[in-house]
Amino acid sequence: MKVGILEAKNQFSALAERAAAGEEVIVTKRGEPFVQIVPIQRRHDPDDIKAAFRRVRERLRQEGVTFTQEEIRELRDEGRR
Repeated sequence: MKVGILEAKNQFSALAERAAAGEEVIVTKRGEPFVQIVPIQRRHDPDDIKAAFRRVRERLRQEGVTFTQEEIRELRDEGRR
């Protein structure tokens, strides 16, 4: 959805709710895109991430796929770049 800057000022709360619900909200200035309202990306709980990793690791193990510790570190570090 596109909305002018004055309307965005007057209806910011509603626009923020729409953005949080996944709708693309673009604020225009003089008819041109100016800013976009986007929700904050939430960090996942470390315990949930560890549990998911364990499930993936177990499934791979069942399928005969293995990784060395070095390969795991490389994959981890690659995701941090």
